[in-house]
Amino acid sequence: MASFNLTQVANKAAQKLMVIDSSGSLSTQQLNDAKDIANNLLENWSVQRIYAISAPISVFNLSSGVQKYSIGTGQTFNIARPAAIEAASFQLSFGGGSQSSELKVLTAAEWSSLPDRNSTSTLPKFLYYDRGFPTGFVYLSPVPLGGTLEVTSWGALTQFADLTTPITLQPGYARLLIAGLAIEMAPDYEATPGAALAQDFADAAANIRQLNAELMGPEPPIGLVAPNPNQPVAAGGG
Repeated sequence: MASFNLTQVANKAAQKLMVIDSSGSLSTQQLNDAKDIANNLLENWSVQRIYAISAPISVFNLSSGVQKYSIGTGQTFNIARPAAIEAASFQLSFGGGSQSSELKVLTAAEWSSLPDRNSTSTLPKFLYYDRGFPTGFVYLSPVPLGGTLEVTSWGALTQFADLTTPITLQPGYARLLIAGLAIEMAPDYEATPGAALAQDFADAAANIRQLNAELMGPEPPIGLVAPNPNQPVAAGGG
């Protein structure tokens, strides 16, 4: 991992465009413009699971009869607000034993169509995360009577606060950010990104996507709709 501030990243991007030479630097106004572009890139990548850096596991205590929990910094589930919840499981301990189950993470449509979602049970089966901003909410069904919830999630990439405060980038992300920023900055300088720069970005993106697919799993095909958990599968075909 390496740490870079915005000035370093933007100057390297400008060098890629041949706007400045290796000893030059962008002006303060140009750097501030580059900061906005870089943060927009980081924000956009933050909502794409294949660019997620990590998938940390968090464990939360549940209250009996409570279905809805706020999640985010300072909330009931006190972690940085996740961009998405990838997986979840539930465990209930009693006496000398325990019960556990994997929870299905539902889409909004699946949650809306779930019958009797307010019923109670010792073992919940479904989790829905509404991705509310700035505070998200997690819903469980059936409503559990205590226990603990384990969630695997991914969150936003760190953005630049100013021109000089560094952020730490995982291996491979600096190359992606510099090349991506150069391409996004090009119109401001009436520059045309060359084939080498486009290939540099494509290679960096492919490397990260391949690595992250090992963690997050492959992305579903575009247009694929998850099945309704309560919809029976039709037999036969044709």
